[in-house]
Amino acid sequence: DLIFPIHDVNWNERWYITGIDIYKGEKLFTLGDGKSINIPGEAYEEEKIIPYATNRSDPRLFEVYIYNYGTGEEYKIFGPYENIYPIQISPDGDKLVISKSNATWEQNIYVVDVETGEVIDSIEYPDTHFSSIQWIDNEKLYLVTDYNSDKRYIAEYTLNTSFEKILEEEYEIEMMKYRDGNLIYSVNVSGDSVIKIDDEEIKKPKGVLAYIDVDGEPLFSLNTVRYGESIWILKDGKLEPIKYCDKFNELANHLSEPKIYKTIASDGLEIESLVYKAKDSRGTIIYPHGGPESQSRPIYNPLIQVLVNNGYTVVQPNYRGSTGYGKRFRHLDDRRNRERSLKDIVEVLYDLSQKGVIEKDKTAVIGGSYGGFATLYLITHYQDLWRAAVSVVGISNLETFLRNTGPWRRRLREREYGSLDNDLDFLRKISPIYYIDKIVAPLLLIHGRNDPRVPVEESIQIYEKLKSLNRDVDIYIFEDEGHGVAKHRNRVIYIKLILDWISKYMNSI
Repeated sequence: DLIFPIHDVNWNERWYITGIDIYKGEKLFTLGDGKSINIPGEAYEEEKIIPYATNRSDPRLFEVYIYNYGTGEEYKIFGPYENIYPIQISPDGDKLVISKSNATWEQNIYVVDVETGEVIDSIEYPDTHFSSIQWIDNEKLYLVTDYNSDKRYIAEYTLNTSFEKILEEEYEIEMMKYRDGNLIYSVNVSGDSVIKIDDEEIKKPKGVLAYIDVDGEPLFSLNTVRYGESIWILKDGKLEPIKYCDKFNELANHLSEPKIYKTIASDGLEIESLVYKAKDSRGTIIYPHGGPESQSRPIYNPLIQVLVNNGYTVVQPNYRGSTGYGKRFRHLDDRRNRERSLKDIVEVLYDLSQKGVIEKDKTAVIGGSYGGFATLYLITHYQDLWRAAVSVVGISNLETFLRNTGPWRRRLREREYGSLDNDLDFLRKISPIYYIDKIVAPLLLIHGRNDPRVPVEESIQIYEKLKSLNRDVDIYIFEDEGHGVAKHRNRVIYIKLILDWISKYMNSI
């Protein structure tokens, strides 16, 4: 009957938590002050309590509280520590699982007493990821992990004993829910979420699973090219969409599904790319993903669909360092290996050109966040390849980025990029801001004023330097956006800005 959504103001990521009775339409409470980040765990409705983490005392550190939404009282049970988040209270109400992130893909797990905060058990292994953590009974957890493995699998953990691997696949398991003796889970196969129940595959459109709900009939939140972000229900062994935008029925014949192409890099590593092929292609857009610990996957992306429908083939390379291909692959771009992963993008471009999939001579590059950094790096180091470029909330200087990003994020980012204390020479060596004299491609910069991850100054500083050199550059700052462009009215502007910029320069010769 209750939901506990998080929300912010103009995408500044200072999240509030609000409790809502969905049947009465009543707001029960709101936690947050507009300055701090507040993240809920799963509510324990028998006692009317919800655990949540907040950094209101110190922006660098989080503390876990138990809030009683029946009485309005709360008490602290854990912290302060960097990047800790509550997960779920045990069935008997006595224990809480807490996750602590040391890096984006490395977590420690703590089981604490709900009343005292005393640590009952801890799981601390280097370079180990934990997700989909769920109590099976009062002493056992199911979870997805890559403990002692390259690929993620499903394990059972009994408190204060050890792991038992209970299910693994050829590819990485990404998500899991346990329900009435059945395991419902998804496997990441070249970016597509393959959903299974006890090893039996459930047919669905190609796309990405975001969430599984097992209260009642199983519900699945999916993002697919054909239906966008949508809710599906499992009935009689089949998935059926029950909530999606009706406009997708009208768009069905205009939506492009990606194909997977494989490139063997110059050092022998296999790199997969998603290619959205345009009919009568007028040119190619290289679209590196953000993260960098992320993956380009077959979802509905309106910008990609607009570009393809306007005659541009879009290529999304999953270069080394991407997720979805195992732990070893994910680490191949860490710190001083970064330039090798960026070279993968260029090698994909040449390979697909040689195979006749794309045209190398009419190419632009677009990227957001880390993909924006990749875009700026590519136009400074491979400047002859690009007719135009667009950087969205991109990093132009890794040093200023690390100094100015949200303090709760800095340690996580240094684990990936290198630290200000030990790697400053390298951070400067690969930062595009130091090579702006080499930029010849017309560059459009887009940013949200309220971005707490990549501050807007990252775009402003490279814009001002390029402008002083009389280079072809423009900038658009959304005053009511953060790390990306989320509001519908702004997304319309954003897509038109990019399409107009790309079309202007791709068709100029």
